[in-house]
Amino acid sequence: MTEAGGHRDLMVALIAMLTMWYARAPKVSVSGNLLLYYIPGNNHPHVSPDVFVVRGVSRRNRSYYLLWEQGKSQEENERLRRENESLRRRLANAV
Repeated sequence: MTEAGGHRDLMVALIAMLTMWYARAPKVSVSGNLLLYYIPGNNHPHVSPDVFVVRGVSRRNRSYYLLWEQGKSQEENERLRRENESLRRRLANAV
């Protein structure tokens, strides 16, 4: 993790709270700071959200998250790709 102490503490606390909130939901995964890939066969474009919740998938430890292997639609993959590219452009323009 490269986050500053306060940011890291908030991220860990939020993941813990969401994990407790969804503890009885069998098909909800809570994670954070995990590489999330959204284009099959291409590991370059990715995001690493501080915290995320995914409904409809099994709860288990993952080293990374392959969106297409979790039964998410191509439309969801494409939406995430567009949002990621838009965010990268905004960040590049802000520097």
